[in-house]
Amino acid sequence: ATNQNTWIDYMKDELKKPAYKDIKLVKTAYGDDDAQKSFQQTQGLLQEHPNLKGIISPTTVGIKAAAQYLSGSKYKGKVKLTG
Repeated sequence: ATNQNTWIDYMKDELKKPAYKDIKLVKTAYGDDDAQKSFQQTQGLLQEHPNLKGIISPTTVGIKAAAQYLSGSKYKGKVKLTG
């Protein structure tokens, strides 16, 4: 959705600030507001980047799906999730 892409663009701009110099955006994944796809995107993201420290999701569907994946995985309590 347009508003979600705008939100993502703002996050990318914010990450360019010196205060966030130690944070690296590794990937922008799209779950298309679909729970199963969002779950799979979270799973794939962590398989690709097992040392990931955090996930930001601009949708409630994405946050819920990511939380469901994280809570049943070895990443529970290790990866921060916000939206």
